[in-house]
Amino acid sequence: MCSCFCFHGSSRRPTVLTVDMTGKGDYRTIQEAIDAIPAAANNSTSAAIVTINVNPGIYTEKVVVNKAGVSLVGRSATSTIVTWSGPWNQNHQSEFALYVQATDFVAKGLTFQSCHLHSTSDAKGAFTAQRRSTESENGGFSFFRCELTGTGVATAILGRPWGPYARVVFALCSMSNTVAPEGWSNWGIPANEKTAFFGQFQCYGQGSETRSRVTWAHNNLSPNEAAPFLTIAWVDGKDWLRPQ
Repeated sequence: MCSCFCFHGSSRRPTVLTVDMTGKGDYRTIQEAIDAIPAAANNSTSAAIVTINVNPGIYTEKVVVNKAGVSLVGRSATSTIVTWSGPWNQNHQSEFALYVQATDFVAKGLTFQSCHLHSTSDAKGAFTAQRRSTESENGGFSFFRCELTGTGVATAILGRPWGPYARVVFALCSMSNTVAPEGWSNWGIPANEKTAFFGQFQCYGQGSETRSRVTWAHNNLSPNEAAPFLTIAWVDGKDWLRPQ
């Protein structure tokens, strides 16, 4: 199972926390809220389901999601932004705002500027499982200048559709050999190949090679095709692929 952007249903009772940088919530930072989740919440079978509502603002912090069953919910991709521009630590000098190392993680309604996605899957993992049920629905995942790593070789695909109109683009990302050559899956539903939009633009690294990618994905986006995904403006529903 992938450690990033995956969700599986459960009957466990959810816990709701609120983060507000002005002090009007339960915590001022996202990391404080995650750290407050009981340590037992480290696997998908025993962990509580925790929803963290993040109020509008620019949160300058490194977010490490190390508890299973966490959902981060912002007000909107334009008003709730998580960013970081400093070293990770003395031994890992990387500028990442988000590092996910737990299962059943969901994020929606917010923007992360710079991410490190690390798959802990032994086989058949997926970095993303984006849900979008209709063509007019807002949303999708756009990964810009992020890093994809993992614990094995060819053990995780870039994504699979959690809805027929799933939309995921990786642009200028570093991909390790953890990324499986085929890149994407239709999740066993051939019809998804005609409606889902999975794209890649000028990525690099051992896992970025597109020659063996599934043929129905947009494996080599042109600069014009990729342009709408390089800003947060593309989340505006039907206008997401406006001609440049």
